Amino acid sequence: MLQMNLVGVSGRSLQLPTRIRSVCVDPALHQEKVSEYTEGKQAVDVHVNHCLDVTVAGGVRICGLHTTVAPRRQQQQSMPMLEEFVFVPYVQTDCLADDRKVADQLRLCRGLIHRLQQKLTSQGVKLVIPGLEGVSDSPLPNPEPSEPGLVRLLTLLCGLELNGNLESELEQTVEKEQVCLLQDGLLQGLLHHPALRHCLDIAMENTTPAKMKVLEALSNDGQLFSRVVALLNIQPMLHVDYTATATKLELMTPQQAILEELGVSSDQWDPRVSPAPGGAVGGADLVVCNHAWGPLRTDVGLLVSNLASGAKEGGFVLIHTLLKGGTLGETVAFLSSVSQSSNSQQGMLTQSEWEKVFSEASLNLVALRKSFYGSALFLCRRCLPNKQPVFLPVDNADYQWVEKLKVTLAESSDCPVWLTASQAHCGIVGMVNCLRQEPGGNRLR
Repeated sequence: MLQMNLVGVSGRSLQLPTRIRSVCVDPALHQEKVSEYTEGKQAVDVHVNHCLDVTVAGGVRICGLHTTVAPRRQQQQSMPMLEEFVFVPYVQTDCLADDRKVADQLRLCRGLIHRLQQKLTSQGVKLVIPGLEGVSDSPLPNPEPSEPGLVRLLTLLCGLELNGNLESELEQTVEKEQVCLLQDGLLQGLLHHPALRHCLDIAMENTTPAKMKVLEALSNDGQLFSRVVALLNIQPMLHVDYTATATKLELMTPQQAILEELGVSSDQWDPRVSPAPGGAVGGADLVVCNHAWGPLRTDVGLLVSNLASGAKEGGFVLIHTLLKGGTLGETVAFLSSVSQSSNSQQGMLTQSEWEKVFSEASLNLVALRKSFYGSALFLCRRCLPNKQPVFLPVDNADYQWVEKLKVTLAESSDCPVWLTASQAHCGIVGMVNCLRQEPGGNRLR
């Protein structure tokens, strides 16, 4: 009967009944009006009077039916994110080795470094760069130096006339093209590789569910916020509190529009001088620092200790840097010493030296991602008191472990609880993701 009112209405919009003035039902009359329609089926005639606004069918009468067009549902749900849970090693030392584009760019850079080395030798400057053995003197293809990068900077340096004042000309060129070091694809290669997400996932899985506080140091040059926020926002249930800091707050002004778009706050902090002051700059689940564009030019032990002060107990510290002894590392160290008139080796460490610094700062090295040409991502964690973990197998189909798990999580202990399973498709990953949202779920692994 409700549908019959819409037969004469033009259009194909969806209409819903929102108001009826009255409904009358006479069961006896309705039974009399019922007639045979077809084999085994009965029906009644429906009469619609639009003048009186009455619809009658047998012994049922509806008066004053009012309908409203239903609004179309807007597509508010974003595209689903498909995830795959895989085990990856904590230490990888040959990242980007199978990337042909990176290999070609590195070959081009080595050729340009070799040319620069010969040019400086003719001017009485001895430049010792490892890894140039076997580089031929054949003409290299002319690169297109329009895009900021190490290739562009080296091309400009190789093209200098060097008429007299060698140091001044090198210094002016490097300072003018400083953006080439900050945006180079090789120096930032690991940040475009899954290596960065691996480190972020490790930190996220070992922090309090649903919320993560991230603190970035020296972000005016490092600019990790654009990459880290995008990777963390993949998780729909995670709220990210991100603070980007610089030695002077006005250094963040050029990035203000991007910070506001990403929902990132800014603050002032110089970890090369002082520890985290606290408040917004402190108590972070993860502290990140990108300094792969040059030597640190400071006491590395003091810097790492100050970075660790910004993380809470059990928090993580992620550092992206170049290693001492590599072709790119030594080249960037030389270029930085030219522009800063400082010791090129200050703040440039080998892997073993970095590990010693972390140990002295009471940081445990959790994961390492190292490219084949000498850049590295170090993920460290502040030392935690030794706590006896609880292991609970969840393979049994009788589910007797459920009550034991409930009792364990209800205890006022902070010891980690490990759920173990021997079957590949047991659903333990999805179950842990759900249970971590419950009280005590931060203990689950």
